[in-house]
Amino acid sequence: MRNETERPSSSEQPRDVDVACPTCGQQTTVSVSDHQAELRVRPYVAAFGEYTTAHCSDGHRFWIYYC
Repeated sequence: MRNETERPSSSEQPRDVDVACPTCGQQTTVSVSDHQAELRVRPYVAAFGEYTTAHCSDGHRFWIYYC
């Protein structure tokens, strides 16, 4: 498991990842900067944690958490 204090170096470029919208299943490409994190897609925002907000082509908003 990854140590929470680890951070990617500033020289690492963001990577594009395809994720499925949790509402309709539509594939959406998002750019993530943490190359070692496990991504979790959620249909709701949590009170804490590092995340990215995404939208699918059907207009649904969802959140991608870095674990």
